[in-house]
Amino acid sequence: MKPHNVFGTVSVDQTAAPASETVGGISWSSLGNFTTMSGATEIDLSDNANGTVVAGGIRIVAVHVTEPPVFEPVTDQTTTAEDDASIRLGATDPDAPAAI
Repeated sequence: MKPHNVFGTVSVDQTAAPASETVGGISWSSLGNFTTMSGATEIDLSDNANGTVVAGGIRIVAVHVTEPPVFEPVTDQTTTAEDDASIRLGATDPDAPAAI
């Protein structure tokens, strides 16, 4: 596993329904606000649970920008309880200065 910066660790009770916000008819639980200036962001799920770990969706909201980032499509992912799950999200930043 490669080293990376940890911006936060959050435990979630998946037996409770998400209740933080509803967007487009889908309920979400906020896991917090995190700031990154990196070109890549990873979200790691652990198997520190008493059963199955499920991430039905991950929602990232860009704030304080003129133009939001443009994310590359992400296909459905499946893993087993014995394996780590990692999804790399790709995006471009329309606000970034042009490369010289």
